[in-house]
Amino acid sequence: MKLIYQRRFTLLAILTGLLLLGGCASVPHNEYVEGTDFSRYQTFAWAPRDVHTVDDPILDSQILNQRVERAVRGVLLSRGYTEVKDNPDMLVTYHAASKERIRNVGYGIGLGYHSYSAYWRHSIHFAAPEYDTYEEGVFIIDVVDHQQDRLVWRGWDTAVLTQENFSESQVLFMTQKILSGFPPLR
Repeated sequence: MKLIYQRRFTLLAILTGLLLLGGCASVPHNEYVEGTDFSRYQTFAWAPRDVHTVDDPILDSQILNQRVERAVRGVLLSRGYTEVKDNPDMLVTYHAASKERIRNVGYGIGLGYHSYSAYWRHSIHFAAPEYDTYEEGVFIIDVVDHQQDRLVWRGWDTAVLTQENFSESQVLFMTQKILSGFPPLR
């Protein structure tokens, strides 16, 4: 009898963990101007530097800027776009910002099954909710129609800011996720 309850409890714990982990993955977002013919965009260049200045000295770094430009350039070149200096079809820029957030760490819940003298007892224990603060970063990539000088596509994703987020591999990963929606499928 005890073995049956242990198996059920273990299965419940595993399923709960999988559901919670699935909810942690962020999904990139994008928006675009309806009616834009994205097939006419074949060349790109970087927007002038003053377009994407950031007030946060951690996020406004030449090192981060180089990593982002390498990542975006690599993704666009791999999709057949050509980088040019003069008269590009589109300008590319990025923005990065951070904001302090509050999250509910959760309620403590304990489930138990134990013997007390000759009897088996079920028990459930609840703990008070706990809250925590963290820095959330948002990474935005913009595509501007060079001839019309207007934003035609924007993609973004958010993540908890950690030192790892600034690594070359993480910047590439986030860039690939965001640009997975460019050009938009209709």
